[in-house]
Amino acid sequence: MSILNLVRRSVLAAPLALSLLAAVPAHAQGQGPLEACLDAADGQAEAFEACLLDHASELEAEYGLPAGWRARLHDYLQSHPIDWDQLEDLADVLENRWDRAENVRDRHENRIDVWEDRHDDQVDLEDVFDRREDRRDRAEDRWDRREGVRDRIENRRDRQH
Repeated sequence: MSILNLVRRSVLAAPLALSLLAAVPAHAQGQGPLEACLDAADGQAEAFEACLLDHASELEAEYGLPAGWRARLHDYLQSHPIDWDQLEDLADVLENRWDRAENVRDRHENRIDVWEDRHDDQVDLEDVFDRREDRRDRAEDRWDRREGVRDRIENRRDRQH
């Protein structure tokens, strides 16, 4: 098989796989009817097509497939009978792309969580210091009131004498 022919077949396979896999990435990770059909067909295009048609309503509902997808799938499988490995490879590429995007989202969420944790810790420390300062202020106020009482008592004694 020539490189040009391989590239052309890969380019032709892309719209099919994208329309089937990209709409619902969770199913592209092996959790849906598409992965079950890929596993059940075991490299046989006819079995794969039959499985997809058995799950047609489920696939349409979950993947949001375009109109005429059955005819496009049949035409593709008829015109490219030896491209099963390429179809699986394309599914793997899309799954890896989804995993990388999910990892980026997870790292971003982790950075946000770390920032929030640091902010919470800082606020907690500020609260601790504020409470300690409030206790010191109350103790100073009590001390000042006691001094005020002592001063008044001394003033009364001074006036009496």
